[in-house]
Parts: sequence; C-alpha cells; structure tokens
Amino acid sequence: MGPIFQRALRAARFDRSVFDDVRWDGNATADAVVLVAIVSLVVLAGLFVGQGFRAASFVTAALNVVISNVAGWLFLAVATWFAASRLFKPQGDYWRRFEQTQAIMRVHGIAYLPMILGAALEFSPIAAAVGSLWYFAAAGVGTAQVMDMKLREGIIGVILGAAILFLIQTILRFPFAFFSAFG
Repeated sequence: MGPIFQRALRAARFDRSVFDDVRWDGNATADAVVLVAIVSLVVLAGLFVGQGFRAASFVTAALNVVISNVAGWLFLAVATWFAASRLFKPQGDYWRRFEQTQAIMRVHGIAYLPMILGAALEFSPIAAAVGSLWYFAAAGVGTAQVMDMKLREGIIGVILGAAILFLIQTILRFPFAFFSAFG
C-alpha cells in the first residue's frame, strides 16, 4: 500500500503523529488532493452501482464530483481555520496563522478516507453517515494538532467550519461545497 493510504489509515485511527508529519510536509498537499479525488470516485462508483451504471453519465458526474469534493474540502479547511482561530485565538503572528491554513488543508485531506463509506449510501445511509462523522472526528483531531489546541476545540472548530460552509453554500448557492458533493 502506498504512503498516501498508509497515512490515511493512520489518520482514520486518530494517530496524532500522522497529523504532525503531514503538518510539516508540503508534498502532503498533493497527497491530500489525490486522496480526496480517489475517495470521491469510489463513492461515485458505489452510487452508480446502486442506481444502475451508465458509462456516459459517469464520466461527466466523475468530473463534477471530484471538482466539487476537492473544492468542498478546501473550503471546509479554510472555514475551520477561520472559526477556530477566531474563537480560540491561537498564538502566533500572521505567517504562523497562514501556515496553519495550509496545514489544516493537508490534515483534512489526509483524514478524508472514512468518507469512502459514502459508497454504501444507496444500500446503507447509516454507513454513509458514520463515514461523515468519522471524517469530522479525524479532521477535528488534525485541527487540534495543527493549531496546538485541545481536542474539544479542534472538533468545535470543524463543526463551526462546516456550519459556515453550509451557510455560504445556502446563501450564495455555490455549486461546489462539501454538502452538495453527492446530492
């Protein structure tokens, strides 16, 4: 198994050390994009199997879903950073805070693996919900690790980030956001 998936499995097990590794590894940004795209395609394939596979519409849907999920992942990471940094006031100057946004993007991307349970949405909505909650928990652990805050604060930051993302998507009707990726 490749290093991307090894890191993703460690993140899914809430291994804090992987978040520290990813925090300082600039190459992990590309790994996170690849992981989000692969998980998105697997989930889409699961949905297509459940609804009857049509190759022509799969290609169009694949492009839409990958772009939507990558954009949603990035927006969620920035919204999480914004909420957590405003609410919990982490220490550091501007550049430290700017570095945190990039690190949060990486850790949220590496934490994305549990979202693969969304592939079972047609058969088990509960499994898909568990995958989403699992992802939010792993992203909360990563956020806490990157921003040097308590776990509770990291999870609250992710929840508030998701709320901000949901409000922006609802008000502005953005076609790309975490909550519309599979809808």
